[in-house]
Amino acid sequence: MTQAVLACRSHGHTRGHANERDISRAASRVPVVNQRIVTQKIDSQRLGSGAPVEFRGVTKQYGNVRAIEDLDLAIRPGEFLTLLGPSGSGKSTLLMLLAGFEHPTTGVITVDGQAQTRVPPNRRNQGIVFQSYALFPHMSVRDNLGYPLAARGIKGAERDQMIGRALERVRMSGYGDRYPSQLSGGQQQRVALARAIVFNPPLLLMDESLSALDRNLREEMQYELKELHEQLSMTIVFVTHDQGEALTMSDRVAVLENGRLVQLASPRALYDGPVNAFVARFVGDANFIEAVVDAHSGDFAELTSTAGHALLATSTKPLSKGQRVLTMVRPEALELSRFVSALSDPSPAGTQRLIAEVERAIFLGGVYRYWLRANGVELTCKVPCAARHQVFEPGEVVEVSIHAEDLRVIDA
Repeated sequence: MTQAVLACRSHGHTRGHANERDISRAASRVPVVNQRIVTQKIDSQRLGSGAPVEFRGVTKQYGNVRAIEDLDLAIRPGEFLTLLGPSGSGKSTLLMLLAGFEHPTTGVITVDGQAQTRVPPNRRNQGIVFQSYALFPHMSVRDNLGYPLAARGIKGAERDQMIGRALERVRMSGYGDRYPSQLSGGQQQRVALARAIVFNPPLLLMDESLSALDRNLREEMQYELKELHEQLSMTIVFVTHDQGEALTMSDRVAVLENGRLVQLASPRALYDGPVNAFVARFVGDANFIEAVVDAHSGDFAELTSTAGHALLATSTKPLSKGQRVLTMVRPEALELSRFVSALSDPSPAGTQRLIAEVERAIFLGGVYRYWLRANGVELTCKVPCAARHQVFEPGEVVEVSIHAEDLRVIDA
């Protein structure tokens, strides 16, 4: 049985249209050639070299349900790309198509310029790590890592050298003789990762691979995985519904909704400039203000909110006078100060100020979070818990400052 197949055994946790039980079923139908993975010759001295990946017009249909809808996506060689979306968005289905456990209904998938659409998993030179680490319980850590090498005909000193190097990369050098039952969850995660990279694949696929870890360990693994990617330069396609994972590790993030690619951007560009309300809500917290366009010049638009506030917002799209629009501002972009008797004058250029009442305040450790109401407009604000920042109580009236660069016109 192939290493790609073995890496997919799971407890059948469902995510979207495709889950790991589906993967196991699909894997059971994969032909195996002499129980050996057919692949290119491995250079044990070479660090991973990333392969470009491309989806062209890919659609995947299950009966009457389209899990992937006419999707085009180009992944750069050596890139860490995250597929981000809620359950049912198609992100795991897309990974199954790339892994070879499912075939697209229409369209073409290429890796390093070679069509993969009908290539079985055992003929694809790629590492795979799923949420269930699928370590062999009766094998030591060393033998778990040795399995994909044996399947590729690598033995003896070369095998030992590659295993040692992989364990060193994931900081598990002293654990080769232990068994999975003797390892913590984080250690098992590292071993599963080492097994996926031990043969220096140009492409590594990871499906919700950190979700089983506790919060602190998950954050630690995010940093380690990013560092490992920088060392190996292999292409990584990572699937998650966790925005924190996506923003922390990725070179770019592809946001999916209902099988469609909604936005593809760097983490900062995605967070600062979501294309619509769905992305703004899914990637971070957001305040929304409905407004009508008064004028539009260059990258800025003069607006009047439905509650009567005069606003200045950033907009790179053409707008017409009288057009109804939706604006978005992040909670941490709002600045609060105590309201005395009148708005501070004059307002700095490009800044608007609203009068609001604090409805609720919660201490979250590093920040205070406030829920505000400004003449019918509901806002949330996050303020760092630093000595220089004022603390406000429910019922207090505050002055809210919003910079035009932080208030953006987006699609509804």
